Amino acid sequence: MPRVNATEYQNRRAALKSDWDEGGTLIRRLSAEQQRALHDYYLFAQAVDSAELKTARAEAVQNDPDLTLRARLAYRSFAELRNKDRQKSQPVETMSRLTRVSTRRGNREIVVFSELHSATSAKRLAQILVQAALDQRRRKTPDA
Repeated sequence: MPRVNATEYQNRRAALKSDWDEGGTLIRRLSAEQQRALHDYYLFAQAVDSAELKTARAEAVQNDPDLTLRARLAYRSFAELRNKDRQKSQPVETMSRLTRVSTRRGNREIVVFSELHSATSAKRLAQILVQAALDQRRRKTPDA
């Protein structure tokens, strides 16, 4: 697979940023792993100048040597989705950045959001889930 030069990197980042700014309709259709690779490598959700971008990308690749390959493959999937949408006669449906799915059980509402939030770590997500379970347990246990 050929390397991506600086101009191609900027073009890809611009395409990703454009989709992200319009609600991420294509990015959301990728797997969580693909989204993570694109976020980490192309940094399209962050406002950074070119010097900071180059430094941040180099640091990310140094921490994860496979990131470049994963990002290229993820971008390929993104480009395929973009090309399919362009070929359709209907315009792409614009959706909000967060897709909300909810269900009611008794007086509780369970809500799930589909967007990968690049700033939330797995450790923080685990803490949130544990806290939710503790809160639920506390509600079920009668006060003494």
